[in-house]
Amino acid sequence: MGPEIEKEIKSIARTLCKQIQDAASVSHNEAEFRSKVFRMIDEFATKMRLTIPLREEYTLINGRADAVYNRLVIEYEAPGSLRPYKDHRANQHAVEQVKSYASGLVRRERHRPERLAGVVLDGFYFIFIRSKEGSWHVDPPVRVDDHSTEYFLRLLASLSTELALIPDNLVRDFGENTPVSRKAASTFYDALTESPNPKVKTLFEQWSLQFSEVCNYAEVSKLDVQSFARAFGIREQRLEPFRLF
Repeated sequence: MGPEIEKEIKSIARTLCKQIQDAASVSHNEAEFRSKVFRMIDEFATKMRLTIPLREEYTLINGRADAVYNRLVIEYEAPGSLRPYKDHRANQHAVEQVKSYASGLVRRERHRPERLAGVVLDGFYFIFIRSKEGSWHVDPPVRVDDHSTEYFLRLLASLSTELALIPDNLVRDFGENTPVSRKAASTFYDALTESPNPKVKTLFEQWSLQFSEVCNYAEVSKLDVQSFARAFGIREQRLEPFRLF
């Protein structure tokens, strides 16, 4: 993050800290507190021009996480339920939940454990959790103040990037109807068609032979690929299907 972003986060943290404390003071239960913090985070993301994908009550194989912001797992607790020492029962229970959800996220979305973080929050205390050298490291509970809120926002901002390598994300970003796929397909087609290098032609012909055997596609096939090709910006009258595939 650049110095301007660092400065803005520091400024926002002072305000957000007070808002979190106030929300905890007036909320009657976890759900009410959680909904208030959701709105605060949304406002923070808008102000910082961040795209932070939220999965609320995200179902994993080992439970349902309150909130997952890409690589940050947040577990909300009822206001006032956490204590300033690590071995308090409510603290330990919440921490174990975060560990479990984060481990589930690692398995489901193929993240490296050290690229994730977890947070427990009841409005009065933060508990931060990170994976280090193959095990989960749990920080002691810290009061919700300017410094801890700033650290929370830094985590939120830094972990909002690097989307998981799962089918939904890949199809959304690189599927057949995306600008990236259209540009890539037309570029590769042109490269195969116009390359003066004889090795390109030789390798392509070898691949074509293997591909036709695998998919049972012949050059005389009646499959209409013209409209499919046009979607990728390829408008040749004498289209060579194998170059497109």
